[in-house]
Amino acid sequence: MPISEELGLPGIGLATAELFTDKYQMRQFLRQRGYPTPEYRLCQSVEDAADFVAKVGHPIVLKPPANQGSRGVFVVGADSELPNRFAEARRFSHDEHVLAEQFLPGPELSVEGFKSSDRHFSLAVARKKGFAHNPMVASELVYAPSAEDRDFEPLKYQHNAMVEEMDLRFGITHAEYVFSEDRFVLIEVAARGCGNNVSSHIVPTLSGVNVNELLIRMSLGEEIKSLTPCANGRPFVGLSFFNFEPGVVRTVCGVETVRTLPGLVDIFVGVRPGQLVEPPSDGSSRHGYFIIAADSASELQSLCKQIFDQVRIAYE
Repeated sequence: MPISEELGLPGIGLATAELFTDKYQMRQFLRQRGYPTPEYRLCQSVEDAADFVAKVGHPIVLKPPANQGSRGVFVVGADSELPNRFAEARRFSHDEHVLAEQFLPGPELSVEGFKSSDRHFSLAVARKKGFAHNPMVASELVYAPSAEDRDFEPLKYQHNAMVEEMDLRFGITHAEYVFSEDRFVLIEVAARGCGNNVSSHIVPTLSGVNVNELLIRMSLGEEIKSLTPCANGRPFVGLSFFNFEPGVVRTVCGVETVRTLPGLVDIFVGVRPGQLVEPPSDGSSRHGYFIIAADSASELQSLCKQIFDQVRIAYE
């Protein structure tokens, strides 16, 4: 039984929690309701995955059906990679199944939202980039009112309708999409906030809505029906992740200097003297991040460059 039920408090229910956690269940639900999804198969063995490749071709994505932080998620581009990558993905799976999905090229988008008692509100949209060595792990998210080549309103409308059909009672949402073949295709959606202070810092800055406060209030039984999103500061916000060169850290320099830069919202460097730095393999092993806000895309890019230039590591 969920803890909320034991305590007599509102919750989202076990079935809904599983739907927002298990990516295979999520795919099945959305396909039945006509939402665009990549081709996929739940695999028990590497032979199952090879059969799937024979159907859709390379590249494919392998992932544990129920995990987060990009742990155990890999793009596979050749048959020779399949056995090792399948074994690695299965290591992160609670039931040893692996979800194989067709890899869809196209711009990646992240949507942050909140489900009130009445409806879902999409509050912020970002363009997402991955690291060159592992495109499944985000290296940068840029939140903006719109993109030069993409109108975000159709995505918000689709996302709102989808979350409401998934019967989420209330709470914060985080979703990732790919725009492929003129469609917004869901990669995954979760009934939680995105990490690295997105829900606490970025969403309130862009929408004026404190989703963490709303989540607490509704978890304690308060009914909240309508939200009034509004611009609450600078309209461009960036979340960027450090990716330092491999080696043993001697000192970390520049963090205190950049803290004084106008537009810096938050910064965290997770490497320490004496630590062996290696390329991040998933979201939890990234080297740190910073959040910045600006009045224009060019100002955001300039501030981002200043921080990357000034925060440095000296190696032993």
